[in-house]
Amino acid sequence: MKNFLSQNKNLTIAIVAGLLMVGGTALFAFHSLRSQTDSAEESLVVEPQIDSVMALGRLEPQGEVIDVAPAPDIGGAKAQELRVKLGDQVLPNQIVAILDSFNSKDQALKRAREEVRVAEANLAIVKAGAKQGEIDAQTAAIKTLESQLAGEVKVYVATKAGLERELAAQKQEKAEAIARLKTELANAEIEFERYRQLKNEGAVTISQFDENN
Repeated sequence: MKNFLSQNKNLTIAIVAGLLMVGGTALFAFHSLRSQTDSAEESLVVEPQIDSVMALGRLEPQGEVIDVAPAPDIGGAKAQELRVKLGDQVLPNQIVAILDSFNSKDQALKRAREEVRVAEANLAIVKAGAKQGEIDAQTAAIKTLESQLAGEVKVYVATKAGLERELAAQKQEKAEAIARLKTELANAEIEFERYRQLKNEGAVTISQFDENN
């Protein structure tokens, strides 16, 4: 009986020891696996690997970027012929493409140039006519002024002649008046001298002499 209990006790101890060993091994393995998982997660967090990016925008290379853009007024025209290849260097004002609306635009340009030429010719004619009209108007104005001047000269000459005649007549009248006065003065002096002699001779009285003088 004692031997049986002793054997059972030893068996129990052996089983417990085995379980402890198995549990320790499992626990060690669990901790090791967890440590590896944590290390992998830390590695992923510290150095993430991104395969693609989704964003709004555009990528441009470093350095100068040259864009070739069409005119804003081409409408729905499309490129019919390309004159350059991808990567070619182009010069200012160099033709890089021919649009399918080139022929119609070229015809419209030719018509516009012809209309401009005709308009310029008409304008030159109008300007020439206007200049001739201005010349005619100035000529007529000059003739009018010349006629007015000639009329004024005639009036001046006639007025001057009339004034000269009037002045001559006035001079004549004054000369005649002066001559008449001189004659009257001479006659008066003669009459005075005659009465003075008569008075001296006693032919007339003093009162008669005073009355006549």
